Amino acid sequence: SAQLDAHGTRLGSSISAQLGLALHTYYLIQAHERSAAQARMLAHIGRKIQYAPRAEQVLYSVARDIKTILEADYVVIQLIRADSFQVVTATDLRETAQRHPISDYERKIIETDTPVALMDCEAPEVDPVQREILRALNLRATISMRLFAHDHPLGILFVNQTQPRRWREDQVEFTRRAAQQIAYALENKRLLDESVKQLRVQRALENAARVIASVLAPGDALHAVADELQQLFQADYVAFHLQENERLVLSAESNEIGAPRWLPVAAHQHLILRELETRVVRDRDKESLPPTQRQALEQYNLCADIGAPLVVGKDAIGILYLSQRAPRVWTEEEIHLAETFARQIAVALQNVRLFTETREQVRDLRALARSAQLIATSRSLPDALPFIAAEVRRFMQADYVGFHLVEGSKLRVITEAHSKLAGQLYAIANYHRLILEHGQRIVTSDIATEARDQEYRDNLKNAGLRADIAVPMVSRNRPIGIMFVSQAVSRMWRDSEIRLVDTFAQQIANVLDLVQVLDDQQARVRELQVLAELHEYTLTMPGREALQELVLPLLQNLLQADHVILAFVEAENSFAVHSSKGRIFPKPLALSPSIQRILESKEAFVFDAAHPHEFQPDEMARFSFHHARAVLSVPMVAADGVVGLLNVIYETEHVFSERAKQLAQAIANQLALAVANASLLQEQRLRAARSSKLTEFALFCNAMQDSATLQTEAVERICDILNMHAVSVRLVQDGWLTTGASYGYRNVSARQHPIPLDGRLEKILRGPQPFEIPDLEAAVDLPAHWRERHLQEGFNAGLIVPMVAAGQLTGALSLFHLKAHRWVRHETEYARTMANILALALANLQARERAALQSQELQATVDSVFSGLLTTDAEGVILSWNREAEQITGYPAAAMLGKRWDVDGPRVGASRRDDTLILEAMADRQARFGLATRYFTRADGQVITLREVATPFWDAAQNVRGAVGAFWDRTQEQMAERQKLDFINETAHQLNTKMGAVVLGARRLLRDDLAKKMRAQYTRVIQEAVQDLQGFQECLAELELERFAQASAAEQVDVRALLEEQIASFRVREPGRRFRVEGEFDLALGDPTRLRVVLGNLLDNACKYSPPRSQITVKASCPTPDTLTLRFSNKSAPIPKHIQPHLFERRQRGDVNVRGSGLGLWLVQTKLHEMGGAIEFAETANQSVTFSVTLPRQVAAPRGER
Repeated sequence: SAQLDAHGTRLGSSISAQLGLALHTYYLIQAHERSAAQARMLAHIGRKIQYAPRAEQVLYSVARDIKTILEADYVVIQLIRADSFQVVTATDLRETAQRHPISDYERKIIETDTPVALMDCEAPEVDPVQREILRALNLRATISMRLFAHDHPLGILFVNQTQPRRWREDQVEFTRRAAQQIAYALENKRLLDESVKQLRVQRALENAARVIASVLAPGDALHAVADELQQLFQADYVAFHLQENERLVLSAESNEIGAPRWLPVAAHQHLILRELETRVVRDRDKESLPPTQRQALEQYNLCADIGAPLVVGKDAIGILYLSQRAPRVWTEEEIHLAETFARQIAVALQNVRLFTETREQVRDLRALARSAQLIATSRSLPDALPFIAAEVRRFMQADYVGFHLVEGSKLRVITEAHSKLAGQLYAIANYHRLILEHGQRIVTSDIATEARDQEYRDNLKNAGLRADIAVPMVSRNRPIGIMFVSQAVSRMWRDSEIRLVDTFAQQIANVLDLVQVLDDQQARVRELQVLAELHEYTLTMPGREALQELVLPLLQNLLQADHVILAFVEAENSFAVHSSKGRIFPKPLALSPSIQRILESKEAFVFDAAHPHEFQPDEMARFSFHHARAVLSVPMVAADGVVGLLNVIYETEHVFSERAKQLAQAIANQLALAVANASLLQEQRLRAARSSKLTEFALFCNAMQDSATLQTEAVERICDILNMHAVSVRLVQDGWLTTGASYGYRNVSARQHPIPLDGRLEKILRGPQPFEIPDLEAAVDLPAHWRERHLQEGFNAGLIVPMVAAGQLTGALSLFHLKAHRWVRHETEYARTMANILALALANLQARERAALQSQELQATVDSVFSGLLTTDAEGVILSWNREAEQITGYPAAAMLGKRWDVDGPRVGASRRDDTLILEAMADRQARFGLATRYFTRADGQVITLREVATPFWDAAQNVRGAVGAFWDRTQEQMAERQKLDFINETAHQLNTKMGAVVLGARRLLRDDLAKKMRAQYTRVIQEAVQDLQGFQECLAELELERFAQASAAEQVDVRALLEEQIASFRVREPGRRFRVEGEFDLALGDPTRLRVVLGNLLDNACKYSPPRSQITVKASCPTPDTLTLRFSNKSAPIPKHIQPHLFERRQRGDVNVRGSGLGLWLVQTKLHEMGGAIEFAETANQSVTFSVTLPRQVAAPRGER
């Protein structure tokens, strides 16, 4: 027992030790795992804070991680904000106050560098304030550790439990390390954010300077800088106000809030600009502000702002505003940064301004030089000044620039063409007199506040302008106008701009005065040059149209007129009017009393402000049409009188000087001389043109080959050449005037009848001169029906011209005008010449037509001959070739004419020598017949044989002039003979076959023991043979009438039925023969009679050359949609090789011991060809012979008969 007790005691001690070791090991492992998990969590917390964009955003996640690893109920992180704590994150929402003052126990925690662990808040040593806070939050235990980095605290980390808890050392240590990790991560993040912000500030400063320096327009650059500063300061509004005179100009803003562009400088802004003091407002509602500043902030809904002066040296050029809509505590750093930006931007703006002013000065000087050069080069104020106005408006950035030049008691506006003021002429007002007479300039920034003169204010308002600079334009102490530079909105004009406008006005005035002097001198030179040019035109003698094209633009430019009109005197007191503008009054210019006085007095007529005149209504309407305010009419006088009027028109008020009148008269005299010379030249050219047209007309008439066509085309040409409305031609024939031809008639059928050539009409046609009808309505010596018919056509003047050829009256040529017309001599002579040319051409053409008709009759006679005929000259050259010769040889006449018969004709005899029969006939002077065979190769390559005869013919002196050759084709004769022989052979073969069948049937019928059925079959065979023989009888009848070729009557044939019919006959004739029909049959296209011949001969051949009682097979197929094939096969001895190529020839037999004539296969092939079919032969190795027959199944192309 004692021993067991001792043993049990040792065993118990050992087990106890083992258990203790195992527990210790377990606790160590758990501690190690907790340490590892806490270490991982600490690293995770550090990374999370480090990589977050904002450190405070991830603190909630960090608090939850701490709550999880420490198995706590509530974790909160509080950061110091000035003199209070702010709860930046917590694991739940049990704390409602986000901000509270720092209590004493919290100060002790901040000052302690170790964690403070509290196991139960009810312990007596706990601070009462802390106990109350924990009770309020339903917490009992807590660990608190300060967040401390570098040399300053950041806040406190609280880890809480709702129940009392004994905190382990590792938990306390983890809380300490976690707080330290959070503190250092927050501090590092803060330092990094400050570095990034400083870098952004530096870059923003660089960007602002670069933008301002690169963009020369400050407004454009400041807008970009304002946007940059708004993002950098996180402000609601950024604006730049630049000082100009006593105002501030809103140059740029980050976003529009409704602030005006121009603002007067307020009291609080004076402090910024003069004292160079930055004004800071954190909360307008809590700070004491100047009334103007408070009012401005309230007006634009702003609560806080920074106003920093833009300082350059010791002066401020403006103010930079950074504003916030909510209260904001601006840090010293932000204020200092705003001042830095203001100084940087001010320096950049000043540099840009200096550079811009320098550039503007250079630009202004260049603009002045360009304007002066433009005026001096163009020397035309209406052309140059609008471009100068546009140039000045562009670089002055104005809305309107105009030059108002003095014209008498008014001002003429010259500005850009698109302006509504361009070209206006208005009276000089009082404020204009201040500028023109006293040399004052008027500068107005806003007419609402500065314009004292009501008329001046009204004029600007009507023009839509509010600001204006008006300076006098003076040259040689004489005002010539006013230069205006205006703006549609209020504008503070800079002194440099005013000086620039003043300098520009003087420069342009001086140039304009010099140009006026030069223009006067050049005007005189130009006048002399124009007179010289007119003199040259006079020498070259151009026509009126060319004269007006050359002169009108020249005169309008020389006289500086708005319109120049040339009116040339025509016949019967009418005028041909030509205008420089192309505008002509619709009503023709008539001989009015005013024009009559000018023509009679040969003196110029003047109508202007100094020479008023009373006009007729028609003249007033003409003046109104041309907008004429001043008119100078100068007569153009030549040697034979006044030839026209030169009219110079001005659409504005104008007074003609004596110099202008003299110049116009000199020009009119030159024009008159030019027109007179041109008329003479035109008359000469007209005569030459008429001669040329007559020659062309004669050549045209002689070239025509048909009299009817000549009449039809001649009347159209005559109408065009003589400028008539209608022309008619009638020819004399058997006492009548034929219908002939006409052109220009509306009702052509009204003249489609012949006219009897009575005494009155013959007297007219045989008279010495053409019959003139100047006025058809007034004519009384004309037939009434003729007169009425032509009046209905609309004709009112006519000319009847006789057509004479070789002293004979051949017809009448009638010419018509629509209006009454007085015929002049040159017109009637011209018409008579054309009528005689046409008459001669018609006579010659009719003679040629008669000769051609005789030639055609002779040719028709020759063509009616059945032989080929040709004629040759004495050299044997072919001159004619009739239609039968073309048919026989295949060569048309065009191919043979001009060739030699002995060279290009037939070849003679076997030696193919030249055919000299025609040459021999001419040499012997008698007819010669060709007995030798002549071979001629047709155009299609076929060789034919000819028979020929030649006969010479003589002229009146019995000299041989040529020969006539006749020939005919013997090929047809030979072919007809061959067809006769073929038909006889075919008939003999068929008769032999049919008669054999009849004889065989008759012999069998003579047998007494013949069965009744067999007797009926033999009787049917004899009847079929008799029917076939009747068909041959018809062919023999045709043979008597020389018709050998049988027309192929193509029809649909039932081939199988026809084959069965033939096989039935052969079964009777060959009782022991076996026949087999198989395959695909169809209808074939052919002649049943011919097809019976084909099938009968093939079956007969198969029976003759095959062993007795052997089988004959007929197999049908349709290999293509349009063919049917029959294959006849039978056993047979081999056919010799030398015979196979000639199987289908006549008289060819495979075995002479077999009955037959040798015509069967030839006849089969012939009939198949006639029907468009074919046959082929084949021999197989098993001693079998096959003949393949192909028949058409649809209509095939026509084939020539054999």
